[in-house]
Amino acid sequence: MPETNNYPQRYYPKLSEIITIEDLPEFLSFVQDGLNAIFDKIHYKNLQYSKSFRGDAAFYSLDIVTRKPIKLALPFDMALVLNPDMDGDNNISSFPITIEYEWKIYNTP
Repeated sequence: MPETNNYPQRYYPKLSEIITIEDLPEFLSFVQDGLNAIFDKIHYKNLQYSKSFRGDAAFYSLDIVTRKPIKLALPFDMALVLNPDMDGDNNISSFPITIEYEWKIYNTP
C-alpha cells in the first residue's frame, strides 16, 4: 500500500541560526569551521529554552530533524522507520534532545 502524506513540505530552521561559532567556548576554536558546516546541515523544531537572569544557567529542549525519514528496508516492500515524527510529518525523522547547564561561581576570600 503506498504511503500517503497529507503534509506539505515544511520549513525547519537550521541549527546555525540559534548556535553561532561565537557562542561556543574558546577551547573549541580548532573545530569552528567543521562545526559551522555541521550546524548548517542540521535542522530543528519545537525549540524551548530558558536562561537565568545572570546567564549562569540555561535549559534548552528541541527536536533534531532529518530532511527525509530514516528507513531500513525490509522484505516484502516493508520498511522500518527510525524516529518517526511525533507530529505526523512523514517527510522527516526527528528526535528530541535536552541540554541543561549551570555554572557554579565560587567566591574566594
